[in-house]
Amino acid sequence: MESTGEIVHRESRPAPGRLAAPACTSVIAVPGRGGDGDESGAALTSEPIVLSLCGRRWRFNRVMIYHVVPLAEWNAAPDRPYGPASLTEDGFIHCSPDEETTLAVVNAFYRTAPRPLLALLLDEDRLTAKCEWEAANPAPPPGVAENSLFPHVFGPLNRDAVARIQEIAWDSEGRAVGLTDVS
Repeated sequence: MESTGEIVHRESRPAPGRLAAPACTSVIAVPGRGGDGDESGAALTSEPIVLSLCGRRWRFNRVMIYHVVPLAEWNAAPDRPYGPASLTEDGFIHCSPDEETTLAVVNAFYRTAPRPLLALLLDEDRLTAKCEWEAANPAPPPGVAENSLFPHVFGPLNRDAVARIQEIAWDSEGRAVGLTDVS
């Protein structure tokens, strides 16, 4: 099928003196103006499709990364950047790339953590600390592909990078099954 969609190329650079955002190149397919669709030629989605190359990693419609934290720990010092024990112990803050992976991480490592348990949705471009995408060491949790990369934040989380907060939802057997909006 011939593609008739509009493709827009954009480049962005971090503001002078800003460390958080790498140089990015985005390719945007704008639905409603043609594009790959079903056999009738209709677009399969009404949302723009964004594929960005930021640093050395492609991102597809995703600018949020997830960090799991007990509510009491998150609220302990609300006037300061957040730094969990892993920042001191491992040298970085563990994060996940998406909701599905976050739930797998919770089920593998946080089932006995104090509740309520939150997922902070972080805007990677607003982080003041360096964020690198790395393979899990020694292996990802069950249910996560071996080649998955995880965002690791090498410094405290500036609270203005938190775009949304969700609470982990649990089933009757104590498994994390979803996320619900808190803010």
